[in-house]
Amino acid sequence: IEGVALLVAMLATIPAIKLINSDHMTQLILCSVGLNVVGLLVIGLFVSPESVNVETIFNPVLLFGVLLVGLGYILFLQTITVWSKRLYPEDARGQFEGIRIVFFVLIPMIIAPLISNPIIKKSGEFVDEYGFTEYLPTNTLFFVGAFLVILTLRGIFTLRERFESAIISVRLRSPNLRGIMRLKVFA
Repeated sequence: IEGVALLVAMLATIPAIKLINSDHMTQLILCSVGLNVVGLLVIGLFVSPESVNVETIFNPVLLFGVLLVGLGYILFLQTITVWSKRLYPEDARGQFEGIRIVFFVLIPMIIAPLISNPIIKKSGEFVDEYGFTEYLPTNTLFFVGAFLVILTLRGIFTLRERFESAIISVRLRSPNLRGIMRLKVFA
C-alpha cells in the first residue's frame, strides 16, 4: 500500500529541482514540513487498524496520508541534501558525505525506536482472533511524529541564522569575496 504512494511521491522531485536551483529552499522546506505534518495528521485521525482492508490495495485515506508523508519526506530530504552538499569543501566531499549519512541515517535509526517503541507498547497493544498480542502503531504515534516534524523547523532556521551571520562576518573581513553569496541558504 505504502509503496504505491511513495512511488508517486518520488515524481515530485522532478519539479522540485527547479525550485532548489532557483534558491527557493525556504519555501520548499516549509511546504515539505507542511505536507508531512498534514499527512501524519490524516493517518492519525482517519486511519485505524479496523479501517484498513488488507485484502485490497485500495485504501484511499491511507494512500492519501502516506502520499502526503512521502511527498514531505522526499522533498525535505532532497532540499537538505542539496543545501548541505553546497557547503562541502571541494576536496573533502566524500568525508562530509559520510558524516551526513551518520546524521541522516544512523542516528535516526537509533533514536526513532527509542521514541516509538514506548508509544506503541503503551497505546498499540491488540489481541488478535487467536489470542496473540500484537503491537501496532496507533494514532498517538502519528501525532507525536507530526509534533517532532514541526520541531525540525527550529533547528533549520537556527542553522540559517548562524550561516547568514557567518557569511556577513566573512564579507566584513574580506570584502573581495564575491563568490561567497553563491551559497545562498534558504534565501
